[in-house]
Amino acid sequence: MGGEVMDLSDRVDVISTYVDCFDEINKLLDQEILLALEKLRKEQMQYMQWSNGNTELDRLIVKGIAVNGLGKDKCKNNGKQGKSGQNRHENRKSREKPEAEAV
Repeated sequence: MGGEVMDLSDRVDVISTYVDCFDEINKLLDQEILLALEKLRKEQMQYMQWSNGNTELDRLIVKGIAVNGLGKDKCKNNGKQGKSGQNRHENRKSREKPEAEAV
């Protein structure tokens, strides 16, 4: 056979080297990857809250226009955009997506 047979001390050295590599990988995983993942999850949660807030605001604005915007103001303005429509445009500008926080 062309293969070399390793004695027990050589096998222990090889196993020890593998264990050291696994320890280093676990350390990197704990210190860098898991911390970055936690930060990304937090940012995702913040974005989802912001997005849900915008969706709810849009729903409430449409409901407000439907309730208030089809009354006397619409008739008086002869089809011109009433106060409710102007406020909706101003509200949409003021709630643009916030910038990501600097690290």
